[in-house]
Amino acid sequence: MKKFLLTPVLLIVLACANGFAQTKTEVITNANVVALTKAGLSESIIIRTIENSDTKFDTSTSAILALKKQGVTNGVISKMAGKTTANPAPANKPDGNLAAVKSLMHPYYFESSSKSYKPLEKGSAELKTKLKALGYGGSETNLELEGETSNTVFTKGSPISFVAYVGEGQTPILNLYKAEVKKGKRLGKLSSAKIFNKNNVSKYSIAINPVALNSSVYKLEVATELETGEYFFTGRSATGQIFEAFPFTVR
Repeated sequence: MKKFLLTPVLLIVLACANGFAQTKTEVITNANVVALTKAGLSESIIIRTIENSDTKFDTSTSAILALKKQGVTNGVISKMAGKTTANPAPANKPDGNLAAVKSLMHPYYFESSSKSYKPLEKGSAELKTKLKALGYGGSETNLELEGETSNTVFTKGSPISFVAYVGEGQTPILNLYKAEVKKGKRLGKLSSAKIFNKNNVSKYSIAINPVALNSSVYKLEVATELETGEYFFTGRSATGQIFEAFPFTVR
């Protein structure tokens, strides 16, 4: 049997290789991007760092707004969003069987009594813009849904879980609004504007953080606790100014 002697040089090489194998790759997060920005690094350097690193970014609406406030550039935020899509986080465990979630871009909720997902009722919302004082008082754009309340009612403070089937490899195109009940209708205010002021994004829009459960179904995490009132999701345009709407009530 032949015996091999490890020379000092070979021992050093093996030790280095072992050290590299045990080194953990740094995962770049939103906080790291903010730190790089504050340090004065150029946009191109930060983007290159994102491209060459493992990442775990939060690209929800509230997180993007926070990044902008910290001075992160649009180019960097765009790269972060792209990296999130290309490398989605590991799928979360659904509350129930996803086999029933099959209507495209239709939100479902988890019913604890039956331990299954149920579809929200479906309606339609019309996009309307109202001018105030012949336009001199500004304008207001709403999504109008007929009726003052929904048949689907949740108890305030109870856990509410929404999911949606979006299609293979697609992302959700759903928005959530708190509705103002007025003259037999539920109004989801999109924006209001005055002649000499900037357009104001509606406070009625509620941020949603979509989390992949598998390649075609997403959990729709609501960013804040829902207060009592009327709500509805809006999805695809049905025809012209008419959009699919999926209402519910919190009491």
